[in-house]
Amino acid sequence: MANNARVQRVSDEILKTLVTVLRKKIRDPRLEWVNITSVEVSKDLSYAKVYYTSLADKSNANQDNDNVTDKDIQKAFAKSLGFFRSSIAREMMLRTTPNLKFIQDTSSAYGRKMDDLIKKAREQDRDFIHKEDTSSEDIETPSSSDNENKGKRERLR
Repeated sequence: MANNARVQRVSDEILKTLVTVLRKKIRDPRLEWVNITSVEVSKDLSYAKVYYTSLADKSNANQDNDNVTDKDIQKAFAKSLGFFRSSIAREMMLRTTPNLKFIQDTSSAYGRKMDDLIKKAREQDRDFIHKEDTSSEDIETPSSSDNENKGKRERLR
């Protein structure tokens, strides 16, 4: 069994090797817009989960890669699996080369979704505070309690 520090070092080295191979040696157009984000290696160093993201989404897509789907990317990784493993075996001195499993990393999409929700909530808060400010000015002159409420609203902004 390997200790945690060794597992992390092996993960980092596998990540470096895979990124280099993907950028310099793999010529598959389906993998052109793919980035490898992280690698998780099992404690016995026999399995590795390779997480990737695809930049070929609707906002960044070119004419050539509009039709690249996650299924196509998975097929390209399956086709290149032996080449990736042999590259790892050549670069690293391990007893056994880990079996690789490629998994799409959805954390960036989840992060974008959360950012959009936060922006929407902040805009709704600003609109609500703005409406409240304009309605209180039309009704009466501010009193001491209104000044306290206005101070609280200012702190929320």
